[in-house]
Amino acid sequence: MKKLFLILLLLFFVNVCFSYTVRILKNLDGTISVIYPAPKSKKATETMEQWLNRVFTKANPKSLPYEDIDSSELPATRIDRKYWKKELTKPITIDTVKKNVDVQKKADKKAEKETLRLKLNLSVEEWNLLQDKITE
Repeated sequence: MKKLFLILLLLFFVNVCFSYTVRILKNLDGTISVIYPAPKSKKATETMEQWLNRVFTKANPKSLPYEDIDSSELPATRIDRKYWKKELTKPITIDTVKKNVDVQKKADKKAEKETLRLKLNLSVEEWNLLQDKITE
């Protein structure tokens, strides 16, 4: 129990100590871009506010709508990164409709390939060899 408590405390400490401001851009197609400022780009003469303003302005030449958030508010993993969406003042969510459509398309493509393999009366090994030859 003590180990679990220490691990949770450590994770909390790391998350709090290493969080920073990121800018979320809302792209025209509804997706989002996350702008992570590189600490090495900060000039010695700049305040934190001046530095972030310079970096974020340069990263958004199209003047897209944006929101600045703390990096700790980002999802824990980037597994579904291409499905992230964000409404102003709300947390980042996963666009499950878009994800499910992509999953279905992938399954349909796999089924289509399998149907073609069976129509050609090829074994799995022959099919794999054929695909390797095509992609060379």
